[in-house]
Amino acid sequence: MPAVDLSGIWHSRYVYASTGRNEEFTSEHYLVLRQHGERLIGQSLPNNSGSRLRLELTLDIPVATGTWREITSPTGYYKGASTTAPFSSSSTPTDAACAECGSAS
Repeated sequence: MPAVDLSGIWHSRYVYASTGRNEEFTSEHYLVLRQHGERLIGQSLPNNSGSRLRLELTLDIPVATGTWREITSPTGYYKGASTTAPFSSSSTPTDAACAECGSAS
């Protein structure tokens, strides 16, 4: 079992390009992240847009890999579309030790 427990509420923010609108946009969610051994499961909290985010990751400090899935806002440009993609993130020991800070980039 990893020495660091990353469970908690985290802030997710990412920038993506919309080729149909020829612009970049930012999507943000707050996630409840639960750690079970080396597995991390994240589920977004309800938000005003209605979009939802889910992460299913395997942790091998300092790396977390797995899948990311978003269901977009039912009233937004993508009309509730589902997108699944691979996910990989790494952090320095200082970043991992600050899990209690409650935010991730």
